[in-house]
Amino acid sequence: VSRSFGLHHNISTVQGNMLQQAVYRIKTQLGISKGSYSHSNNSPAFRTGQGSKSSPTIWNFNSSVLFDTYDRSAYGATYYSISDSKLRIGMTGFVDDNNCNSCKDAITHEDHSDGIISRMRYGEQLWHDLLWTSGGALELTKCQYHLMDWNFTIAGAPILNTGTTGDNHINLISPVGDELRIKQLSCGSSYKTLGVFVEPLQHQSMEYKYLLSKTILHTKLLATSSCKFHRAWICYFSVFLRSVGYGLPVCHLTKRQLQNIQNPMTPILLAKMGICGNTRRLLCFMSSYYGGLDLRDLYVLQGLSI
Repeated sequence: VSRSFGLHHNISTVQGNMLQQAVYRIKTQLGISKGSYSHSNNSPAFRTGQGSKSSPTIWNFNSSVLFDTYDRSAYGATYYSISDSKLRIGMTGFVDDNNCNSCKDAITHEDHSDGIISRMRYGEQLWHDLLWTSGGALELTKCQYHLMDWNFTIAGAPILNTGTTGDNHINLISPVGDELRIKQLSCGSSYKTLGVFVEPLQHQSMEYKYLLSKTILHTKLLATSSCKFHRAWICYFSVFLRSVGYGLPVCHLTKRQLQNIQNPMTPILLAKMGICGNTRRLLCFMSSYYGGLDLRDLYVLQGLSI
C-alpha cells in the first residue's frame, strides 16, 4: 500500500523488517515486563501500533485505499442543497470512528424502510469484509445505526420519526459463517464519536451531562489543589477549557446549559486567584481591553469555534 503512494522502496523495506523482527514488551512504573511477543506465522504483527511515529501516515495510506474502495462499491448517500448542487458521501471517518451513509430518494422511495435498511446492510457487510481483508475487524460493541425516517405535514413541515423498526438489527455474516448483529438506536439516543455525544434529534442532553460532570471533576481538582493564582490561571486555560471546550465546535447547546456548565468553575477559579468569588460575572467574562478578567464564556466560545 505504501509503495502505491510513492513511498521509496528502501523506506518500506525498513518498515517491513521492523515489523518482522521487533520484540514488544510492556513498560510500567514497576519496570519492563519479562514476557514479550513478536511476529510469527501463528501470530503475525500486521500493524505498527499506536506508539509508532509512522503509524499516522501508514493509517492514512491504508484508510485511503479502504475508503476509496468502499465509495466505489457502496450505495452511499447523496445530499442536495437548495442551489441544486449535490454531494455524495459514502463514508466519513477518522481512525476507528467511521460512519457509513445510506439514503433513498425522498420522492420515489417506498412507504416502508426495507429498501434503505437493505442498502445499509450491504454497506455494513462491505465495510466488514474490507476490514477483514486488511487484518482488522468490526468492534460490535461500538457499532450501531440510526434510521432517519421522515413524515411531512400538509404544509410540508418535516417530522422525524423517533422510534425503532420492528426487527431493529442489521445482521452480517463473518468469513467463518458467524452471524454478527448491529443494533439500531432511536433518533433520540446518543452515541459517542470522537469524544462527543451526538444524535439525530440534536438535543444533546447526554453531551450536556457529560460536560457538566467533567466541569465538576475539574472544579474539585482545582479546589483541593495548592495552586497559586498564576497556576490556577494556567490550569483554567490549558486544562479546563481544552477539556470542556474540545467538542464545542460540533455542539449546539443553549446559553443556559453552557452557563450551568461553567458556573461551578468560576467562583473556585476566582478564589484561587485571590478575587472575590461573587465578583459580577459581566466583569469576569469581559475582555481585559475594557478592564475585565478575560475569562472565556463557553457560549461565545461555542459560536466562535464553529
